[in-house]
Amino acid sequence: DHRDLHSFPTRRSSDLWLTPWTDLFRGEFHLLSYSLDVVHTYIPYGIMIEENEKKNFAYADYDQSLHNMTWRNFEESKMAVKMAERYAFVGSSNAIYTGYPKMDAFYKKDIEEEDVWEALEKKAGNPGAKRVIYAPHHTIGEGEPIHFSTFASNYMFMLELAKKYQNETIWIFKPHPQLKYKAVQEGIFADMDGWRSYEQRWKELKNAEVMQEGLYHKLFVGSDAMVLDSISFMAEYLYVNKPLLVLSRDRQHFNDFGRQLVKVHYQAKGTDHEGIEKFLTDVVLKENDEKREERERFFENNLNYWKETGQSAAANIFEQLKDGLIGRKIDV
Repeated sequence: DHRDLHSFPTRRSSDLWLTPWTDLFRGEFHLLSYSLDVVHTYIPYGIMIEENEKKNFAYADYDQSLHNMTWRNFEESKMAVKMAERYAFVGSSNAIYTGYPKMDAFYKKDIEEEDVWEALEKKAGNPGAKRVIYAPHHTIGEGEPIHFSTFASNYMFMLELAKKYQNETIWIFKPHPQLKYKAVQEGIFADMDGWRSYEQRWKELKNAEVMQEGLYHKLFVGSDAMVLDSISFMAEYLYVNKPLLVLSRDRQHFNDFGRQLVKVHYQAKGTDHEGIEKFLTDVVLKENDEKREERERFFENNLNYWKETGQSAAANIFEQLKDGLIGRKIDV
């Protein structure tokens, strides 16, 4: 929001956290080193849908020291408030549904980002092609705290699939930023040169490009479908209501919200190459999107904060801070 809290007179100071992993901060920046007159707030760094085999990862998302010490946790979904009630020591007493600020851009008519699809269409020479995102996660190894990545089972198949349908589709390969390191660590590639060679093979396709980092709102809006085993994207892609294929694997677990969310998407095992191709041919190319209305209902019931509050998540958070810190409605 363009308004500045510092322009309001108050004796109380606030600190907004974007990560609950406060032990990463040392010395005076550690959570327990702050003065008691500092009011802490937290915005989750993603939309939390993951769980692990021990059924304790949800506690990491909702019951760390920060979650219990904040004045407000600004939650991205209605279900997040319910999960705070279930998992946090203080329950949902400090959890409030405001929506996810990163998603505010999807409600704007003009997103100020580079259109990666436009450049790719010129490269491919096929403006009518279906636009597909391939977004693999980094949690490959057995020693990871959660297990979502199916990359080892399909990374070459996905490349060949894009090549096979080069006249009907264009692709953006968007790996998690940590995937290249994990892929080398787990022996999928011998070294970083091997990873770079794999990336180069994507770039050499006439109908594909690689997008490593950066904002992705326009990427989502301009796409027709996504294939992934990433986490937060499973929820974030609902803001454009396009078909999404979730690639599954053994030891892949979801929290309360994730178990409901994954049902509204198409699913295939990461090893099921035939199933992945069937999604591309039937759902994407032939446009047989049978789950569209189901996705829309789920979105309206769980994530459409702007419709419910009448304003952006950033504005909702600002109003909370203004009323609490400036309006002296804070209770700590």
